[in-house]
Amino acid sequence: MQIHLNGVALALVMAGAFVVVVALSPLSLRLTLAVRGLGASVTTEITAFWGLLKFKGPRPAPGETARPRAPVRLRSLGRADYERALRYILARASCRRLSARVAFGTGDAASTGIGAGIVWAVAGAAVAVAREFVGEWDCVPAVSVVPFFHGAALEADFDCILAIRTGHAIFAALGLALRAMRRATFRGRASHPGPDEDSDGEHQGHGGRQHRGR
Repeated sequence: MQIHLNGVALALVMAGAFVVVVALSPLSLRLTLAVRGLGASVTTEITAFWGLLKFKGPRPAPGETARPRAPVRLRSLGRADYERALRYILARASCRRLSARVAFGTGDAASTGIGAGIVWAVAGAAVAVAREFVGEWDCVPAVSVVPFFHGAALEADFDCILAIRTGHAIFAALGLALRAMRRATFRGRASHPGPDEDSDGEHQGHGGRQHRGR
């Protein structure tokens, strides 16, 4: 009996240690964007468990593959739910790399110079907004704008790496799942109200009055 209890205790300790290791392990997302003229390519890479697991793939072109239909419970979530989860993740994330380079020309030197100033202003505002949402910064943002005064051209390169604890990502996903389950259950009850419930699932008392037919 003592040996059995020791085995159970050891199994619980090992399970707890595994949960702690998973929760504390880093999870990073790398997003790269390359624009050349009218063509663009986006690549995402997810790294987990200190680089032991990697998932990388290009973004499918519009119409190339059919998007999977979300389950009924996930479809019950709204934009505000996803924004709340995103803010939670970003507040606990750290930015390890942020670089952006834009090179363009309109074919006219004057308009190219004006456009370069506008791009610089937009880039500075974007970095300022990102600093408000991302919790920690382990890098200095590198942004450059290169004007082409001798021709028309458009090139852009963007590279960003965000890291977060796996436990925070799991917590955010569980929060979304729980909200979706509650709303799906509530809507199911509302579509099939009981004899003493209204369409919102609220119990309706009759106050002792009875309906008599005439």
